[in-house]
Amino acid sequence: MTTAHNLSKLTLLSAVTDLSRVLISTTDNSFVTIGNTSTHALSLNGDLVTYKDFFSKTYQIKTKTNGDASTGFRIDSELHCIYSLDNSGNTLLFRENWGKNTDSTCGYIYFTYTGGNLIAKERYVYDTSYHKVDSAFTYANYYVQTSNGNLTLTSSQSSASTYKIYASPFDVSIPYDFNPGSIAYQSNDRVSIIDYISNSISDMESKVAQDMKSTYTSQISTTGSNSSTNSAAEAMLSAIQSTLTANGDSLRYDTSVYSAFRTGLLSYVNNTDSIANGTLGQNSNPYVYFTNETDNSGNYHPFMCIASYSITDRPNHLLDVPRPPGDGTGGYGSSKVTRDATLQQYLFKIPMKDYGVVSNITDNTMGTTLRDDYIASNPSYSVGVNCYNYASKSGLGVTIDGLVMYPIMNNNVVPAQSVAEITSSGFHVGRGMGLHYHADGHGAHDTSFNLYNTHDYHDHKHPPLVGFGFDGIALYGRYEDDHSDMHGYGTALDAYGGHEHGNYGYHYHCHSVSIINGVDQDTSETLFVEDSSNWNVSDNTNV
Repeated sequence: MTTAHNLSKLTLLSAVTDLSRVLISTTDNSFVTIGNTSTHALSLNGDLVTYKDFFSKTYQIKTKTNGDASTGFRIDSELHCIYSLDNSGNTLLFRENWGKNTDSTCGYIYFTYTGGNLIAKERYVYDTSYHKVDSAFTYANYYVQTSNGNLTLTSSQSSASTYKIYASPFDVSIPYDFNPGSIAYQSNDRVSIIDYISNSISDMESKVAQDMKSTYTSQISTTGSNSSTNSAAEAMLSAIQSTLTANGDSLRYDTSVYSAFRTGLLSYVNNTDSIANGTLGQNSNPYVYFTNETDNSGNYHPFMCIASYSITDRPNHLLDVPRPPGDGTGGYGSSKVTRDATLQQYLFKIPMKDYGVVSNITDNTMGTTLRDDYIASNPSYSVGVNCYNYASKSGLGVTIDGLVMYPIMNNNVVPAQSVAEITSSGFHVGRGMGLHYHADGHGAHDTSFNLYNTHDYHDHKHPPLVGFGFDGIALYGRYEDDHSDMHGYGTALDAYGGHEHGNYGYHYHCHSVSIINGVDQDTSETLFVEDSSNWNVSDNTNV
């Protein structure tokens, strides 16, 4: 792609709207660009070739008053969304406004856009845990001009530069099925991240290493993927297969499946400053290793262990969510809401031994389920047990990017997507400020920026491996009608969203289902399910 080719495909705008994504250019087609190093320096250039080129030039508009850009709008980076456009003297720059390094020097400017001019109207400055009007701001009604490769503020309209604003060519808006009731955007203040940023990379590394048996240390000698840890992991997989075979047992899947999932997990790095206490370039999942311990009877129970921060490698788009979870203080109208993500510290354990599957969902030995928990405070709830409410109150699996998967239902036993509380990718943050999936974003909206995408099907014979349930069952992407030649396409999925064909073994697929109030019925709403509950794991697996 050439710059000229891409410019011809951009739509020129005369005004901006709330939550829209835009590119801002000078009249000579130099675009306002945020740098990809830790300083995120502002520059002007015309490169529009790669996805990173586009994302580093894309900004999200957030109006001061919902839906009314005439009152002023903030300019947030799309690629590094905790950064907003601010000033230092009369020079514009990007500052961290929603992260662990935010301090009293940080703030953002509300602009208006009239006749091609960007005009600074007022500034908000950070104060302890929120932003307030900066009464010392002296550049109100100043115009933006281009000066020696910088953007500066001038009081003279005759010195102002003319800027063109283009619509982003990428659609990451909330799809219909993730807000079927057209719930209005909630303007509640966002929960401060100040109490949620204590987790760190060094904490994770020390916790994983703590008390680790020497048998496994060679698999975690360094973070990420390298030849030494890869060899150690492969050797352990071979040993696991041998010991299970010798004892008359077997792995649920071929060792190549676990090796591929490990490789995928370790390939993810944080490419965006969209995590409040994250670091650019950090491994999303620093360690993946295999264990092979025995119970008191000498039976082996191997696990794939995954150390994860539960973060994405792409912009998280939490600002787009129409009605995110509240902080639980009082009614929703007075609550603050969750629009920021922080590092989590998970150590997931995926059982690898083939323990079979259940015949009936109630054969599962569960703790308190979503249904049980809801009935405790809502005894009139009468919906019977099904795959969606007879599920964990929290995580039920992990995706290949390291995010924890939650049930499709929220804690009120309604689909999270039905009440407009998830992004176009199918995840959100709850009160713990950690990202987690509730739905399959690709199924609802093929944006090319989901967990998996259309290009993952090209030249393959099966939908991509995208996760594992905590029951040890693999999760693959949904079947697409455009790829009806894929293995297993004609084999129906059972009530759990799983099936078996060829030599793949029993496995889940992301899928869609019509549902209302937890009961399967014909309805205009389609749920996009990642994983159901299908547990059949003995007590001995906690070793």
